[in-house]
Amino acid sequence: MAQILVTGGSGFLGAWVIRRLLNDGHQVRVLVRPTSDRSELAGLDCEYVYGDVTDLNSLRAACEGQNAVFHLAGLIAYKRSQRAAMEKINVDGTANVITAVEEKGVQRLVHLSSVVAVGAGYTPEQVLNEDSPYNVAQLDMGYFE
Repeated sequence: MAQILVTGGSGFLGAWVIRRLLNDGHQVRVLVRPTSDRSELAGLDCEYVYGDVTDLNSLRAACEGQNAVFHLAGLIAYKRSQRAAMEKINVDGTANVITAVEEKGVQRLVHLSSVVAVGAGYTPEQVLNEDSPYNVAQLDMGYFE
């Protein structure tokens, strides 16, 4: 049994990852903001800690004693006006998670990124992976970048 911290756990995907981790017998700590909607986590036996991926000190505290971190937190947005917020959360927040994991000696980091990090498949048969060419730059959408 491992001690696992999950960022982004109050989201749709995070709630399902947490269910699986709990079903596998792990102890789960969830990083939440005071304003987070935790309704997807109702009835689940988790420990909640307040923090934010943009706050390195809160991540340091949340990572204390953890064997693994599942970093699922992120902001999905497409408007040009939201690019600064995406950069702060998705890029700087991920850097903070990595820093906290390294400083606290957490053994494993699992990072989930959007599928568009590797481009877009334009047919059901077109399956992309890390070796695929990035093919959506022409769309100039901040989230994709």
